[in-house]
Amino acid sequence: MIMNLKIPIFLSYSSDDKKKLEILTKLISDIPYFEPVIAPDARTTKYLPEKVKSGIIRSDIFIVIFTKYSEFNKWVNQEIGIAYALDKPIYTLIDENLLKNG
Repeated sequence: MIMNLKIPIFLSYSSDDKKKLEILTKLISDIPYFEPVIAPDARTTKYLPEKVKSGIIRSDIFIVIFTKYSEFNKWVNQEIGIAYALDKPIYTLIDENLLKNG
């Protein structure tokens, strides 16, 4: 029996970074062993805290898209805190413009 096991990766992002999220999601989806986990946009759903927490809990890896928009975004910072508290491996993709400017 062939099992279809994929490693879930939670993607943390600011809603202002949708294009970057789409690119990263496509890249991860193209790798057969990975499954992107994306919380809904905070502006479009109720019960967001529960959905975010359950997404992080079920993920093996946490990746944050770190840009000028996410740097001070309360949701992104809370997601990082949850991942840290759950001892998830946290990887940061930093926007090169953020590195140039500060």
